[in-house]
Amino acid sequence: MRWEDWSRLEEAAKAAKVVLEQPSQDLAMAGLEFFVACAVKEESQEDPNGLIISVQLLMLAVELKRSDTELLQRLEGVAAVSARVSLRAELRSCAPATPGLAALREAVSVAWSKGQELGDSCRWELAISMFECAHRILEPLDAAPKGDLAVARLQEIWAARAWCLALDASARIQQAKGLSTTADRSALLQRACENLKAAYRLRRDSEKVSAEGVDQSRRLFIVLVLVEFEAKCLAGETEEHLQQFVDQASSHEALGFNSLLAMSKIAAASSYRRLARHCLQSYVRVRAGTRGAMDFKQVLPAYREMVVLQSSRNDSFRLFEGVWSILSQHPGDDLASLGLEEEAAWLIAKSWNTGAHFYRLQLYRYAESWLSKSMTFAQMFKGLPGLPSHESMAEGYRLCLKHCST
Repeated sequence: MRWEDWSRLEEAAKAAKVVLEQPSQDLAMAGLEFFVACAVKEESQEDPNGLIISVQLLMLAVELKRSDTELLQRLEGVAAVSARVSLRAELRSCAPATPGLAALREAVSVAWSKGQELGDSCRWELAISMFECAHRILEPLDAAPKGDLAVARLQEIWAARAWCLALDASARIQQAKGLSTTADRSALLQRACENLKAAYRLRRDSEKVSAEGVDQSRRLFIVLVLVEFEAKCLAGETEEHLQQFVDQASSHEALGFNSLLAMSKIAAASSYRRLARHCLQSYVRVRAGTRGAMDFKQVLPAYREMVVLQSSRNDSFRLFEGVWSILSQHPGDDLASLGLEEEAAWLIAKSWNTGAHFYRLQLYRYAESWLSKSMTFAQMFKGLPGLPSHESMAEGYRLCLKHCST
């Protein structure tokens, strides 16, 4: 940079700092805008003042509760200065607090929180712009030679960029749900998938650099898998391909049990009922394969969801058989002490009511199977309050058996 350019920029910085001390907020904003305009025009520089002042301008707009559109403009101003300023010296440092990077963190935090707030209000287009802008603010940091950067800095940059891309992709998917035009929806989903691929790559690069930050990497992986799965469902991929995706994803230890439950809900919402059942079956299988005592409080609700997803009553009988098989594995006869009152009541009532339904239809063989299963569950959970008496259930069952024998 020429001396006269540096002198002009330095004078602008001094002027901006002076007006910040003035009581007039409009004057302060004008001074900051003048300095940022000067900073953007200059060549790449090591001095982070332009970046810091541009973030101060953003934070002042937040404090004054300016419109979301104006906040986005301020964030774009930060991105423009970030592209011009070199923070190589700060990136080489392991110090926890450096002025330029601290300013960037503040700006990205504003973009993230504002993007999520807009998403909660279903204002997806503006939310996407916020996440896009956050990524553009961070992207220039990755241009520095990797050998110059501290490992912690590298991981922080890559993780933050990956989260921006994941949030951006998720917002695009939500926006695509409300579109009726196939071409527009496809364009959004394609861009979402491109962002997800880039996020996966950043996560892998981060893991190669250091094994630290495992928990954050695991959370990011779960989010990426779920967002990608929703994009594939919305794009109308075949059930076979989606099932392969579920099986491949569930083979990763990092995915976790609850992710399969989330995938079942995503599949059901996209009218993939059989795929939703497959996700739940995978969840139960993984749960059953873990060491230690079976967690019935986690497994029984999954079976309940599978029953709801069945297309007919009789199709769900094998699921009740599966529940009985799992409950039979519990040592001793103290199932009533496990805190399963709600699930036990549902199992008994659902199987008994299904039997009563077939009894009214004079399909007595089907009715006998269901009533018998209900009595078995009632025996397993004997002692729980609120259950029908054994005598009343036995009387109903005997009536059914009379019809079966005739």
